[in-house]
Parts: sequence; structure tokens; C-alpha cells
Amino acid sequence: MNVNHINALLRCFFQKGKALLIYSVLLILFLFNPAYASLIAPPQNLKSLMERHGHKPYERFHRQEEMLNHRIVFNDLDHGSELWMLDTSPIAEHSGTASIWPAWNADGSLLYLQGHRQFRNGISQSFINSDYSRLMPYVHGSRVLWDREDPDVYFFRPDGRLFTGSVSTGETRLLAEWDPYPRERSYGLTSDNQYIFIDTPNGGIWLPYEPGEKSIPHIQMHDGRPGGFNPEGKPVPPRFQIDEWMYRGSPRGKFVEEHDQWGPLILVRTGMLIDRNTGRIDHVIAPAAGETRYLETFMSDRIQWPEGPEWDKYRIHKSDNLNELFEIYRYYPILTHGHEAHSPDGEYLARDGGTTNLIRVRDVEILQSYRLSPDGSNYHLHWLKHPRFYIGWVRGWNLPRFTRSENANTVYQIFSDKTWQPVFNTNHLPNTYYAGGDFSMMSPDATKIHTASSMTGRFRNYIAVMARPRPPSQLEWETDGSSLVLNWEPSGYHRETRGYLVYRSMRSGDDYELLTHEPVMNTSWRDTAIEPGQDYYYVITSLEHSGLESGYSEEVSRAGVQLSGSIDQPLTIYLEAENAMWDRYTTEMPGLAVGRDVQGASDWYYVYKHPDVSYGESSLQVRLPEDETYYIWARIRDQESGHSGWILDLESTKMKVETDSQTWKWVLAGSTSLSVGALDMMISTEDPDAAMDVICFTTDKSFEPAGKRPEAKQPPPPPAALHAEHVDDRTLHLVWDASSDPSLSHYNVYASRERMEEPGQQYLIGSPTEPELIDWGLRAETTYYYAVTAVDRRRNESTPIFIEANTPVRRVPENRIELTFDDAERQGMFERSIAAGTKGLAYLVPEEPENNRVSWSIDIPDDDTYYLWLRYLQRGDGSRGNTVSQNIQVLLNGKELAIIGGGETDMNAPDELITPSNRLADELWTWNWPGEINLKGVNLPAGTHTLTLKDLNERVRYDMLLLTNEPSFLPHDGRFRQR
Repeated sequence: MNVNHINALLRCFFQKGKALLIYSVLLILFLFNPAYASLIAPPQNLKSLMERHGHKPYERFHRQEEMLNHRIVFNDLDHGSELWMLDTSPIAEHSGTASIWPAWNADGSLLYLQGHRQFRNGISQSFINSDYSRLMPYVHGSRVLWDREDPDVYFFRPDGRLFTGSVSTGETRLLAEWDPYPRERSYGLTSDNQYIFIDTPNGGIWLPYEPGEKSIPHIQMHDGRPGGFNPEGKPVPPRFQIDEWMYRGSPRGKFVEEHDQWGPLILVRTGMLIDRNTGRIDHVIAPAAGETRYLETFMSDRIQWPEGPEWDKYRIHKSDNLNELFEIYRYYPILTHGHEAHSPDGEYLARDGGTTNLIRVRDVEILQSYRLSPDGSNYHLHWLKHPRFYIGWVRGWNLPRFTRSENANTVYQIFSDKTWQPVFNTNHLPNTYYAGGDFSMMSPDATKIHTASSMTGRFRNYIAVMARPRPPSQLEWETDGSSLVLNWEPSGYHRETRGYLVYRSMRSGDDYELLTHEPVMNTSWRDTAIEPGQDYYYVITSLEHSGLESGYSEEVSRAGVQLSGSIDQPLTIYLEAENAMWDRYTTEMPGLAVGRDVQGASDWYYVYKHPDVSYGESSLQVRLPEDETYYIWARIRDQESGHSGWILDLESTKMKVETDSQTWKWVLAGSTSLSVGALDMMISTEDPDAAMDVICFTTDKSFEPAGKRPEAKQPPPPPAALHAEHVDDRTLHLVWDASSDPSLSHYNVYASRERMEEPGQQYLIGSPTEPELIDWGLRAETTYYYAVTAVDRRRNESTPIFIEANTPVRRVPENRIELTFDDAERQGMFERSIAAGTKGLAYLVPEEPENNRVSWSIDIPDDDTYYLWLRYLQRGDGSRGNTVSQNIQVLLNGKELAIIGGGETDMNAPDELITPSNRLADELWTWNWPGEINLKGVNLPAGTHTLTLKDLNERVRYDMLLLTNEPSFLPHDGRFRQR
């Protein structure tokens, strides 16, 4: 139960008058009860993590020019996905990828993080390495544009210049320089990776044209849309003073417009192609849309192209071939911030909103239209690699009503057949500003999602594991003397593949042993440690740079040298049902859909009958190693309470499997004689609740499969020699011996202020890949109990090793001073209003900010470092992006002490949301983090002082200023400023 639940219960009893006063007293007593923290339901049950707060000792994390990272690997409690919190900095910015600028480099081995960190040589943004152990400074400020092919190369663009950089060497080089254009912007490289394209201006210009017989349709686009607004008729920058209409702009996807003075106008894209190698600049005019009637106009003589000295250098991309012109449109990076997501082939786009639409680009026909939430909107999409799915997010709050919609804060995997599967809950705290939305982006092979969430207070970077990597295919073997050589083909999704791992067993289908402790970099491997006459069974997996490992490939059965003529043991072959669907074309609709069950399904996915059709059918290919009688099993379930089944069609043999079980169950379909080689099997169903996970072919009549496809279950050995060193008042350094297990993924570190019976997610504080962890933000004079485990790539976890450690006693007692604005001595005019959720009896809003100030006489009991927490709430209409700047001067006895409230204030709520009867108020009042990069304290001497605040903002409601000398203090009654 959290504070909101308790508030709701209490308000059922206390509604008006004196009862409200009683409620307020009870709530205040409750909030400041030391036991209160234990009643708060921490996000994802990360109880121990949420207890850690304060000034981060960055100097303890420095490793030469890099910084030791602090990743945490945990499970989403709603949907089972694995989540990685990428850092535990106390104050870090959100991920600003906006769904278009990839955070990952070309092979997924590096990730760009926008948030600032205190590196040894100053404050900067960062790259994070492939195993998430180190942060590397990125000092250039401008957003990273990654090369499409070379993972080491990136580009960055301050206005008027373009640089290229190398991650490995740290060197940068100026590629091109020009007089800056107004509104210039780059969305990335051209599709052939040859040029960086700079929009000048962003969105293009308007030109007169002669309309055709058929009008160009309104094409729904949002951010990144063509043109720019100029509603006040402001002067056009000199470099575009050809005519004012050329820069006028248009709302939401109108590529044609009727102008009062200039008549019909059409939008074209203008900009610079900059050669990635030479820096040569080529000015071009190109199509801004791919719709057929637009392109027909572009390829005709009906457009009045610009003339004059400013335009002589521009090359117009024209063609007499419509398909060629469409390819020119696709050649340039897409103009969108993620409100539209284009399919990998550019033929389709998905558009977000209350209703999500899948649209064919060439004719703007809506192919699919659906809602992820019946009372909410889908916000930001990303479609990168896979032809059949993209990702989207249901906005956490409906604005300006500020209510939670159904499925709020859920990131979905959305399929082109109008089905979707939840991936994880972002647990966003209330927000109304643009950057508080979701900016999810898939990794190059669509296995991971990079996003941000405020679930732990301030926005931090997260990765959600959406799918395992794909294993290689077409595995073959041959003998070479006394050795055996394996050959295979990469999967169609191998950009993130670091290498391959080879496993071998003495029996078919199970008990595979890892042979390659380091990944194989090629697609061939030689096994020299084999015995003549012995049958061997091999599988291969793909290993990402991130450490994620695929499931097993198809098995190479009965491989070896000098084998006997007959097989001496049964064969067992597994086949994932979702392979029937993964790589179909975007608009193929075979009547089956892909489901996601991370906990229950083999390889996490399964197939089921599409809810909108009466019959579903698809084909699977299986390679059989021998002529044999095979017994065919299917792992199936019924989605609801009922009865369902599947038909398996193997050439001339049809079999049926049925179940009424709502949990996965293996069912024998039958047996048949099959020949060696590739076999296409059809799977089909007409039952609305039918689901299928995996299929098993076995020659063993007595064999009955169990659970998922077998994988290694043996946990790694536990860590050894765990040691804890006290390095600061609130910091402990844990070290242990590195594991020698070749399948190690990471370690898990757990901590509690009470003895743990066994480790659990509620105690998790870190998941390092190196054998150390710096535990900071601790309480004074407290005993901490630690456990450390080793976790392998299949998420088998070792038994724990334990240790306990103490933090030193406090130098001075803990002090907390609460100063309500209603009790302050006021200078100047203030509005004084009553609202729910305030600390004082009322809040204040300055009416003359330049003259207003508030003061308190305070008694500081001890000389110490104190942290200033400001509680406030911006006034607004609840719409997105309505922010104000706030830099409040703090004076002690008339002398400047500190600045608080720095940056933009982001929560704007209308008055009706904080009326005494509104339960939302407790979630909306905002605490300002005392600091920008780290928790910032001020030194206060003991004694009686006058504390004054000035430069308050007239659009902000002020409630309370809290002073505390406890750095681990974290308020629980409200939200935190997000930027």
C-alpha cells in the first residue's frame, strides 16, 4: 500500500470541515513517522535501492579518464521483462533520443547517454561501453549522429560546422564549415551512409505550383513536419528573403497550401549533402513526401523552381521515373521525431495518437487502425529493423484532466497485423512537459529498448530486453582428417553480434556443453577434440556485444568421424513456432499472430490465432537428419477457459493436437515416417483461443518433453573472498574475486539493514560486470548486510556469499527544519490560497516577483552541511511543455548563500487539481532536487539566523522550504522536479 492508497481510504471518511482538519493532522503524523518509508511501495519493489540517496562520491568511481558504472539488472513485475537501470547518479537527465537519433552505435556496442556526469576532467555527457561497466566522457555537447556502418565513427554538428569523431582514438576532425542557416537540423545520414544531410531550413520551403486533376492528400505528420510556423509574419532571415511564403510553414502534414497572395504552394525539402569522407557540400532540393500524387507533381514541370544567385548552387532531384523518385525520397533521413515510424523498407508508416494508424506511404491509405488504450493515447513510435513490428508507449497521463488511462505507462511491441504485446511498465511519475514523455528506441537488432523513466524519482536511462538475439542458421558439418568442421550462416539480425558460441553434447536435444569460452568471430569452427566412431550433437548461439545470448540454433545431429552406418541413439529436434511468423512481409496476414510470454514460453514468444480472422495458417521448416519414424509433440495452451487445438500438416500426414489447459502443456500429435532433408510443415487453427509455443520431433517412442526447450540450468559457482571497506562516512567499497565461469553475465549485489534470509529484488542495489561495487548514499551508524551472487547468460544465479559492514556514527545529530511559506514574513504582494496536499495552511504565489521576498528566523542547532529542499507547484493549464525558469536566491543574514530551483520548472497544474477534495494533489506537489549534477549542500553555522528567498516566480505556487543535514533524506509526499 502506498500513500495514495492511504489518502484515498482516509478521504472516504473525512470529507469536509473539521473532519478535513483531523485528516490533515493524521496525514502529517503519518508522513513523518519513521516507519512511513516501509509502507511506501517502491517501484518494481526496489526497496533497498530507493533507500540510497545523497551526494555521490564521483571521485570513487573514476578509473583514469573513464568512470565505473553502476548498472542494476532487475525484472519488470508486471510483464516479466528484464530491465537494466544504467546508472545510479543522484541527478541525471533523461534520454533525449526523441526516437530518431539512435543512442546505439552501428553494432550496439556503445550507447550515447545525454545526462551529465562528473568525470575527472569535468562535467560531460557520456558513452557507455558494451558490458555496461564503464562510462566514457563525451565532451562535444551536440547530439551524436552515429555512422550507419562503422561502430567507431560518429558525427556532431554545432550550428555552421560538422565534425567527425572516433570513439577508439578520441580524435575529432572538422569536416565542413558554412555560415549557419536559420533552423538548420540533421536527422542523420543518407541510406547509403555516404552523406550527412542538413535540413536548411528544417522542413523545407514553399514553392508555387500548378495543381493536377487529383489533389495531394493531407499527410498526417507531427514533429519534424515540413515547413515551420511563422504566424506573426516575422521577417524571414536574409538568406531566405526570396519571398516570405517560401518560409511560411504549414500545420500537421499539409504538403500543399493555398496562399492568399501566391496561390497554390507545394512544399519541397532543401538542404546540404555533406560527404562523410571529404566534407564536400552539395546543396539540393528533394521530395519532402513519398505520396504518389506529390511525386507526380515533383517530377512534372508544374513547380516554379526558385531562381537567383542564392539558388544557383542547388541541384534539384528530378526524375521521369516515379519509382526512382520514391527512392530519392527514401534516400534522405526521415523527417520525424517519432510521432511517425517508417517501416524498414520505407513503404509504410505507423502514426501515433489516440488511434494508432498503419499507413501506406505511396497512397496514404490506412491499412490498420487501432487503440492501445481505450481512454489514452499512444505516444512516440520506433520502427527500425523488423518488417512486422515496432514499439510504442501509452502516455501515462491524460492532459489536462490529469487522469491515468488504461494501460498507462506501458511500452508495447506492436505488430503490423493490429496486435500488440506489453513489454514493460515505465512507472512514470506525473508530468506534463514534453521531455517527460517516452522516447523509446530499439537496438539495431530489435532485441533491446532504450528509454527513460522517472520511476525512481528523477529521469534515468533504462534498457528493456525485448527479445533474445537470433541464433545462426544453416548449420552444417564436414570432416577434415581427424577433425570436424562446423559451418553456419548468420541470422538476418546480426548487426549486434559480437561472435558465436559452440556447444556440444553426447546425446541429441539436451546436455550441451560450452566448448568456446571466447566467442568465435567467424562462421566456421573446427573441433579437434573428438573420438573416432563417437556421435556428437552441436548447437550454436549468437552472442551480442551487450552480453545477451540467443537460444540454441537447430542441432547438427550425429556428427563425427568414422561413424558406424546406423544411428545408436534417439534424435530430438525442437522447433520454435514463432519462426513461422517472424520474417514475413509487413502486410502478410496469414491469420496467426505472435504473442510474448517471457516467463512461460520457450524463447519468450509463441503464436496464436489472430482475433480478427476465423482461420490461421502458416508454415515452418524443419531439417531432419535421418530417415526415421518421428513422434511429434506440440507445446500448446488454451488462452481462455475452453478447448482449442491445432492441425499439423506434414506433407501427406495431418495430425491434431488439443488441450483445455490454460498453462503450457506438451501434447502428442502422433507419429509418422519422414525422410531426411528439409520438410515444410503447416500449422493451422480455427479455434479462437489456440496458442502454440514449440514443436518437438523425436525418434524415441518413450520420450516425453517437459517444460521449455532444454537449456543449461546449472548455476555458476558463487563469488569468493568478499570484502567490504569503509571509504567515506556514507560509502562502502565491496570487492570480491573475479569469476572464472566463461558464461558469466554479471554479479548481483544485495543489501539490507536487516539480515536477509535469501536475496531478492527488494534488496538489489547493483549488477556490476566487474568484481566491485561502490555502495553510496548510506545512513550513518547503521549495519548493512550484503550478499553477492554470480549470474550467467541464461540467468542462472549462484548461491550467495554474505558479509556485513558498519557505517560510522554521526558527527552531529540529524536535524530537519521545515519552513512553510504561509508562516514566512512576507515583503511585497502575494496571493495566498488553500489547497490539498500542502504542508502549510496555504500556499503563496508572488504577484510582483521583482519586489517580493519571504524570510524566516531559524535556529540552526549544529554547524553542518545542510540540503535545501523546495516544495512548490507551477500554475498552468496542465498542457504539455508549459515550463518556466526558476532561479531563487537564498540569503543568509542578507548574504547570498545558494541558488535553488535552477533550470525549468516542469509540472504545471490547474487550480482545480489541488482543491481540498482532489486526491491528485498529493502526487502533484513537487520537490526540487537540491542540485543539478549532484546533491548540493551548503554550510550553515549554529545559531539564530535570518533566511530569505527572493527572485520567486509569479507562475509558481510555493509551499515549504525544508533544511536537513541528512544527505540520505528523500521526501515521499509528492514528485521530484524532472529538469
